[in-house]
Amino acid sequence: TALPPPIYNVNAIGYPTAAFITWNTLSNGTSQVAYGTNSTYGLVSTFDATLRTNHTVMLSGLVPDRLYYFQITSVVSGTTYTATGTFTTTATVILQEPDGAYIGDWTLSSAVGDKFGSYFQYANTTTDPFSPDATATFNASLPLAGKYDVSMWYPSGANHTTNAQVFVEGSTAIVSTSVNQTVGGKWVSLASGMNFPDSAGSVVLMNNSGELNKTVIANAVKFVYNVGQDKPTDGSVPAWWSQFYFGTNVVAGSGDIDGDGYSNFSEYVLGTIPNDPSSALHFAVQSSSNAVTIVFGPYQGGRVYRLQYRATVTSAWTTLPGAPTTDANGNGVFTVSPTLTGFFRLQAAVGP
Repeated sequence: TALPPPIYNVNAIGYPTAAFITWNTLSNGTSQVAYGTNSTYGLVSTFDATLRTNHTVMLSGLVPDRLYYFQITSVVSGTTYTATGTFTTTATVILQEPDGAYIGDWTLSSAVGDKFGSYFQYANTTTDPFSPDATATFNASLPLAGKYDVSMWYPSGANHTTNAQVFVEGSTAIVSTSVNQTVGGKWVSLASGMNFPDSAGSVVLMNNSGELNKTVIANAVKFVYNVGQDKPTDGSVPAWWSQFYFGTNVVAGSGDIDGDGYSNFSEYVLGTIPNDPSSALHFAVQSSSNAVTIVFGPYQGGRVYRLQYRATVTSAWTTLPGAPTTDANGNGVFTVSPTLTGFFRLQAAVGP
């Protein structure tokens, strides 16, 4: 039986603002990933010198709805091996007229210019506000469970209903709203931050507006992952991060699964591995005659890092100005000039 190549089982799991890159090596090796929105990459994860055969690198602070290129590198017994691939950070799902399921009397049209896509459907309204006889349902398969902003697009028209009845449906909740469809040609909000715990959602449009001689328009709907949930301010962790490391059990941010003294939330912010007690932040201070250099890792995109200083053990901490740069190994680097003598610490938080 032939052995696999030196790097194998390469897998990239893209989320709206982050990704996990995983791979195996035949023998123990190092871990690093170069990545970016083109094939020249431009960004690099912090070099991990820990020798292992199962490799995992989390990339954070990514731009939603982008194609990313990546190159993984492992140094095994002095030999450098690489492999490349791509992933997408899908955050938006748009459903257009052909994606709808229509019940009742609907007519296909392309007559106006401010529609979304090529076609829309329209149905006459009914004066009975309780009994629709025409419905259009758009069922979305979402990138992952979580909170989404939901909106609808329709063309403008003086004969359109001012009271289109719309249900936004998740597995545990329904939002009911009405929409004035006389002025369109843009995305109109239906629900903000609505939770879809089963990665599926629906928008149901009905013609029971209670109006006579008006039309209801089915054109397009959009679900956009609310990226604010990847920047929790309450000490929780995103469900996708928890499920990657712990399966279906969504852990509390305050827990410390591996007992290393860092909470799950801290591990998420720092980019360390929450079920590996050997995975920790490294922080080194190097001083010279005219400057102090602080090197730390892992350095994560989408984080705000602040360097704090105090002259003595009992002094108050003060935040030094400036943001870190990165070095060739993907470490974060603060340079303090002129030289300060005392104590330094690092603050890290999810970005604004």
